[in-house]
Amino acid sequence: MAANKCIAIYGGSFDPPHRGHLALAAAALEQCAASELRFLPCAEPPHKAQTRADAGARMAMLQAAIEEADDRRYRLDDREIKRRGPSYSQLSLSELRAELGPSASLIFVIGWDSLQNLDRWHRWRELFLLGNFAVAARPGYRQLDSSPVAKELANREVAAAQLAAHPAGAIARLDMAEWPLSSTELRSLMAGGVDDNKLTTMISPAVLKVIKQRSLYRGA
Repeated sequence: MAANKCIAIYGGSFDPPHRGHLALAAAALEQCAASELRFLPCAEPPHKAQTRADAGARMAMLQAAIEEADDRRYRLDDREIKRRGPSYSQLSLSELRAELGPSASLIFVIGWDSLQNLDRWHRWRELFLLGNFAVAARPGYRQLDSSPVAKELANREVAAAQLAAHPAGAIARLDMAEWPLSSTELRSLMAGGVDDNKLTTMISPAVLKVIKQRSLYRGA
């Protein structure tokens, strides 16, 4: 394996995947100089309510979004779906580290809101031994408080372009506009009967097609 192998990993429920997810994926790829970004949909999110769409539907929506984006650097990684049970990032990153070797730069893409609560995650301190973090702004989240996470992150911050030089243990902020709408709010809009023209400003036509074919989010 080449020493400069750099892979970004973007996990989440993707319920549904929206344009904000794709914007964050594109920013992570470009700013971190990653050669590949893997979307990693969870089976059961440990820190959120149960997903509204089942695993098969979320995989289908993500695949449609990836195909429409037409970027060969995007991949769909189904390891957490196949594993079932709570989807622990520590376990997935451990598997990826074993597969890609010790010199690869693994970049875990995350939002500031999730980073704020990282100490609630399963074996969270091990994440810094397994990969780096590329962090996107979220509405209402700008800085970490004096939590154990803030202390763990002290002296780890580098520029996004420098993450590729670190196999693990570094953190960088991504420079991008905040996406104002969450998947939860998007589901509520769809349940309320928002028209397709407005929806396609928030989700891709390919994703909307899957939603309609599978009658998703009615009464969400």
